[in-house]
Amino acid sequence: DATVYETDKNIVVGGKPLAAGKYSFFLIPKKTGTWTAIFNKEPKQWGAFKYDQANDALRVEVKTKPLKATQERLEYKITKTGFSLDWDKVSVPVSIK
Repeated sequence: DATVYETDKNIVVGGKPLAAGKYSFFLIPKKTGTWTAIFNKEPKQWGAFKYDQANDALRVEVKTKPLKATQERLEYKITKTGFSLDWDKVSVPVSIK
């Protein structure tokens, strides 16, 4: 299944509004620079096989950070400012207000 993000309140993600609801969450990685974080209106997806960009509720660019140590398993962390996805040598922080 795709990662699901659910909120019962309207929020601001990376400076852009996202309505309360249930979303699938995707990232488009890049070798350098920012990655694209996507909140898609279809939460019940198996991976990205039936992903449809027309259903994107929000796309934001997020700046990655290097991890001090290699993260063997993909891990989501809740932070004071949102959440991050950590894996291998990269942390992808997503700010939420």
